[in-house]
Amino acid sequence: MNTRASKSSSPAVTIRAAIMAAFGARGHGLSNLWLLDSYRAGRKWALRSDSAFIHAVLTEIDPRVRTIDLAPEPVIVRVLENDHQTTFDAIIEFVDGHRECREIKTDPDEDIDTRSQIQKEAQAVAVRRMDAQFVRMYGTQMIRNPHRFWNGVRILRLVNAAKTYPLDEYRESIATRLQYSRSELTLLELCAPFAPATHPLASAAAMQLFLERHIALDLDLRPFNEYSPLRWAQ
Repeated sequence: MNTRASKSSSPAVTIRAAIMAAFGARGHGLSNLWLLDSYRAGRKWALRSDSAFIHAVLTEIDPRVRTIDLAPEPVIVRVLENDHQTTFDAIIEFVDGHRECREIKTDPDEDIDTRSQIQKEAQAVAVRRMDAQFVRMYGTQMIRNPHRFWNGVRILRLVNAAKTYPLDEYRESIATRLQYSRSELTLLELCAPFAPATHPLASAAAMQLFLERHIALDLDLRPFNEYSPLRWAQ
């Protein structure tokens, strides 16, 4: 067995390398580094700014989204008879089939478009090749509804805290009750059949179903808690 090869390809080594790469790419800036454990993507993402973290959380809980890539590989395209490399901050594929190549910035008032014409052309060619849409997003605009962001943080914490536990029993019970219920049920009501000590696991199971788009939940108006109403998504 090649021990060196095994260690170098381990998840821990991979994420450490990603963190160090994010640290280096940040340069001398004062932005935070974040580590997001994505349930939907089944991997961890090292993010280089608060805006990138806000975007990641909101994308993770967006029921319209099918797949997430927050560290896409560079794309090589041909512009004016020369090869040029371009990299997007995220590539998002939606349930309806359309795709977005995203660039994440902090604030539109502070954003000066310093891209050269060649860079713009390279991005445009890459977007066309992927049959996608180019979207520039700003942290200050994404956080205008703080309820949704902080509810997303709570949900991801809940799910990640229980990721090593078997949750099939809870998932089946919650799914069955919601499918046959004529009205919304609160998270507390869905946890009621289980022992109080296991309510965090039942809650995590419910939020797994939410992230898989089986459960509908309003995250915009009030803090997410045990009294939040849930319904089966149609």
